[in-house]
Amino acid sequence: MLTITPQQVQQFQSALERQFVGRVVEFLSQQLPEAVANLERKALEQRVAADLQVARSYGIQRDADLAKWCFIAFVCGPGFHESEDVHGLLKEPLMTVDTKMDFLMRSLAHSVARKEQKD
Repeated sequence: MLTITPQQVQQFQSALERQFVGRVVEFLSQQLPEAVANLERKALEQRVAADLQVARSYGIQRDADLAKWCFIAFVCGPGFHESEDVHGLLKEPLMTVDTKMDFLMRSLAHSVARKEQKD
């Protein structure tokens, strides 16, 4: 019988997290090249890891939703979730996490479109 130790499980989880951070970094590099261009890879990975930790503290678990969170954090700033409106939305118990993230992405798109119309 094969036994996997807790330490080995932790090593597997750490490796998976590093891989996921790398995929999110690649996604951001493709979607927001100007926003990430000024950051070195290590700094970008650290920023993404910190953003993922914040997202998970709100119960966000799906890879797609975590990537959306990082996208929003790069566009709006890493503290975007601290505003009263966003924080209230994220703590709303009657909405699913998917619905919350879709709403945040649509709100961001709407805000960017309004800003572009003004410019």
